[in-house]
Amino acid sequence: MIRLFVESPGQANPNLALRWCVDKETLDELKEKGVKNPQLLLVVAQHPDQWSVREIERKLIPLDQAMEWLEFNRPGRHTIYATIVWDDGDDAGWFKVRSLLERSGSRFEREMFNYDGKFSRTYQGLVCKHSLDEGSVDVIVAEELFAKKPPAWLNWWVNLWFRATEIPQPTNQCYFRRRAILAFTIQPIPVFIWALLISLTRLVMAAAYLLCGMRGISFKPVIHPFKLCLGNIERDMGSSVFLEDKYGKSRFSFIGRGLRTIWRALAPPPSAEELERRQQDEKERIEKKSGEVARKAREKQEREQKEFGAFYEELQDVVCIGVPLKPKLELLPERRRTIHLRYKDLKVKVCKPYAR
Repeated sequence: MIRLFVESPGQANPNLALRWCVDKETLDELKEKGVKNPQLLLVVAQHPDQWSVREIERKLIPLDQAMEWLEFNRPGRHTIYATIVWDDGDDAGWFKVRSLLERSGSRFEREMFNYDGKFSRTYQGLVCKHSLDEGSVDVIVAEELFAKKPPAWLNWWVNLWFRATEIPQPTNQCYFRRRAILAFTIQPIPVFIWALLISLTRLVMAAAYLLCGMRGISFKPVIHPFKLCLGNIERDMGSSVFLEDKYGKSRFSFIGRGLRTIWRALAPPPSAEELERRQQDEKERIEKKSGEVARKAREKQEREQKEFGAFYEELQDVVCIGVPLKPKLELLPERRRTIHLRYKDLKVKVCKPYAR
């Protein structure tokens, strides 16, 4: 079982501290399965009604991190779901936990909710084979705890250069401050200078391709520096007229064939003794390399076994102790107070999210 702990779930802060623990049986089962890097998959969702679900966010966090902060940009009731997931165990495996974060448009490619809107790690068999246990907690994010939005004129100026980006509006105060520094230092420089330099650079590149005889060069990015990017110059570019004709046949292939024919005619075939010597040398090289590979494989296996045992020894402080845990950095074990968590703890004190 996975247990999640938050502070003031009935009036939660948009910067929400989340702590978790797992049963000892869960930890023992992970160790028995040989899971080397268990990850906690957090899924934040809203349920507008009994049958529907709106996924807000997914995060993958190392299980041994023990604590994380979640940023909310919408007030109201949310549910945080958790399950433990892991990779196949080798680089050639079919399932990677990072695939759980892949999106197709605004939706996640791998569904974690079944037809009636309930969270389920068994909904897709592939995820089920590489996951263990579930847990959840309901929180109500208080609207009055969000940061106040800046004046309309200031918001327009600060985000002027970010309208076409993936995040046209900043999600929190720190994000807005970083953009404001840019807006009141570099941004006032005339945009015409930037556009001129970009256009000249693209013109030089297109001219270079033209001198090389490349087909299908596009000059549109030169006259549309904002609308198109540099790569559009060569997006539909074909081969050079100096190397291939319009049918794609090489103009110099006959030279290569002629050189190969001359070389085969002049180079004498190796003798039987020479061939036997080469085969013996190759056999010795392969045997030596195989022995070296086997030795390194044994050493790697022994090292990984020691690291695996030590990892689960340290993971014992993530086991539930039968009482609620407070999601505070200073209450974590000393070795869990990483630079990442210290940074997050400082950030949430000065970066309130904006409501959307």
